[in-house]
Amino acid sequence: TTESDTTADKPAKTLAITQIVEHPSLDDMRRGIIDELADNGYIEGKNLTVNFQSAQGNTATAGQIAKQFVGDNPDA
Repeated sequence: TTESDTTADKPAKTLAITQIVEHPSLDDMRRGIIDELADNGYIEGKNLTVNFQSAQGNTATAGQIAKQFVGDNPDA
């Protein structure tokens, strides 16, 4: 099965990820999620849109990001 065969069967999805800060362990978790989705036929830029935002350690910004994500209504 080719990549295009597996992605063609999957409906387009949107994933929203926020982090309070960028940190190697948190970045690894984000990449792991995206990699696992790719292994299951959801390829970023094909049938998966990933909206990643970092709050840069600012709790007020984290709240704004959360409100934006609620309004965007992503699949996950």
